[in-house]
This record gives sequence, structure tokens and C-alpha cells, in this order.
Amino acid sequence: MSRTCMITLILALTVTFISQSAAAKSIRCGIHVISDAQRKGPGKFEVLKKCGEPSSRQGDVFVYTRSGKPVELRFDSRGMLTSIK
Repeated sequence: MSRTCMITLILALTVTFISQSAAAKSIRCGIHVISDAQRKGPGKFEVLKKCGEPSSRQGDVFVYTRSGKPVELRFDSRGMLTSIK
């Protein structure tokens, strides 16, 4: 493999890795954006304040409907947002 091909491959893999690790999920609630990228995600109270009541609650999971699709917000045992799917 030539040096140019090797450098191109390394750059492509680096860009792919960085974009995947930096990818965060978010949900828009009016003018607010709730994101799971924060080091310490927002708590349930803040999400309820900004987004209102979810379509459904299942323990530590809030489900909101956005554009006809369900969006799950998962919270840890302390009530802090851990992920958005």
C-alpha cells in the first residue's frame, strides 16, 4: 500500500471515529433543546419544565412524540438524563 493511500485511510478512520464519538442526540421542546451530550444531563424536573408531560412514562423512561415518532429519554436512578433514543 502506498504512503498516500495509508495516510488517506488513517485520516478517513480518524474522521469517522471523531464524528461517531461526538454524535449526541437531542430533542427540541419549543425554544429549548435537551441534549444527552452534556457531562451531567438535565434532570427530570428540568425536562418536564421545558418539554411538558411526556406521552407516556415507564419508570425512568419518558416517551415524547415528535413528528409522529416516539423519542425515549432515559434517566438514571438519580433522575439525570443519560440517553435519548
